[in-house]
Amino acid sequence: MLNVIIQIMVAFPLETEQGHGRVLVVYGAGVVAGGLGASVFEPTAMVGASAGVYCLLMSHIPHIVMNFQSLSHRYFRLVAVLLLCVSDVIYSIRHCLTKGNLQPRIGVAAHVSGAICGLLIGFIVYRGAEKTMAFRIARYAALLLYVAWIVATVVYNVEKKF
Repeated sequence: MLNVIIQIMVAFPLETEQGHGRVLVVYGAGVVAGGLGASVFEPTAMVGASAGVYCLLMSHIPHIVMNFQSLSHRYFRLVAVLLLCVSDVIYSIRHCLTKGNLQPRIGVAAHVSGAICGLLIGFIVYRGAEKTMAFRIARYAALLLYVAWIVATVVYNVEKKF
C-alpha cells in the first residue's frame, strides 16, 4: 500500500510536466531493471512495485537538471527527493541491522537497480528545456549504460541457466 501512495506522490508532478507516456516508460524500465538486478544479486528476493517507485523517484533528478530554469519550486523538489532518498536509505540500513532484513524483506538489489535506472532513463526519455550538447552527451551516455546493464543482466541470467 505504501508503494502505491509514494508512487502517486512521486509520479503526479512528472506526469503533469512530462506526460503519462514518458512516465509510464520510465516506470516500466525501472520494473525491468529492478527485476533483472534482483535476479543477479538476490535471486531469492521477492520483487514488487518498489523498483518502479525508486525509478520514478530518482528520475526526478534528471528532470530537474534538464529543466532547472523553467521549473517552479525547483529547490523544494530537489530537497524533497533527496530527503525521501536519504530517509529510505537510513530506514533500510536500520532495518537490515536490527531485524536482519526480515519481516518485511527488502529487495535491496531491486531498489538500487530501480534507482540507478531512474537516473539513467530520465535522461533518455524526459524532455529538457534546453537542447545543449552536454544534455545530448548525457542522453547518449545514459542510453549506453542502460543498454549495457540490461544486456549484462540478461546474459548473466541466460548463462546461469546453462
